[in-house]
Amino acid sequence: MRTAGIAAVAGLAAVCLAVAGCGGGSKQDTQSAASGRPVAPTVVFFKRWAGSDPAEDDVLVRRDHTADLHLIHGGAGGRFRTVRLSGREWDLVMAAQPAHALAHPGPVLARPIRGGYRYVVTVPGVNTVTGDNGVLPTRVQRVVAALNRIVDDHAF
Repeated sequence: MRTAGIAAVAGLAAVCLAVAGCGGGSKQDTQSAASGRPVAPTVVFFKRWAGSDPAEDDVLVRRDHTADLHLIHGGAGGRFRTVRLSGREWDLVMAAQPAHALAHPGPVLARPIRGGYRYVVTVPGVNTVTGDNGVLPTRVQRVVAALNRIVDDHAF
């Protein structure tokens, strides 16, 4: 039992390090397997899911104005795709200042974001912020609102 718990914690730590961009890596790690081209650095990454439902939406925004999406809307298993963000979507993300918002999240806003989702928001090398039922610090809510907009724009 104890060994299984240690393995689970080690696995979770490896996932957190990978998302945060820690733990070493090589030039090979930063290239798209499909294209062989370098992948642009991550601006912000978030996961959201409803209650205890294990299905989640994932959005990873890159500096080249693309977003890797895994959306659960519309069926089991979800859909994976990479999209080019519109100028408006990019501007919303940049206006929310993800790196600053996660470095200095501010007070928790008592008013939850719509939908009652659980969120994990990460800016690699800066911070990770989590919130249940959409209750997040004020500045992080702005980032989540921009990322929710991307999900809504590309869900169907």
